[in-house]
Amino acid sequence: MLLPEFSPFQTLETVDDEIHATFAGKVLKFPSDETWVLPIANVTVEELSHLLLNELLAAENDEDLVEVELTVSSGSGQAGSAIWTAEYKNKKISHFFELFDLARFLLIIQQMALQRGQREGNV
Repeated sequence: MLLPEFSPFQTLETVDDEIHATFAGKVLKFPSDETWVLPIANVTVEELSHLLLNELLAAENDEDLVEVELTVSSGSGQAGSAIWTAEYKNKKISHFFELFDLARFLLIIQQMALQRGQREGNV
């Protein structure tokens, strides 16, 4: 189980060998050895992509690294990406993150396929 540490909607408490999450007035109990509390506000593909990219960059020391894109997917049609880039020519390294709007991308692909079908007389 993945739980967000910084969610404004829940509180977490370790009780013996369990993690108790209080959400909407209910206490949900999870085994501690099967639960990861992550330093994020919500467990979403977008937030997981940023978290994992930061972990990856913290473990990497390659000065020649120019760009990294990391995508997390929870299934068909649901993905989030984070991108890190470095500026060139000894400039200070800058970080920026970008959310990947998969729904918009799929809509563009669908429109292209529809246009192609119309041109070929299939639609």
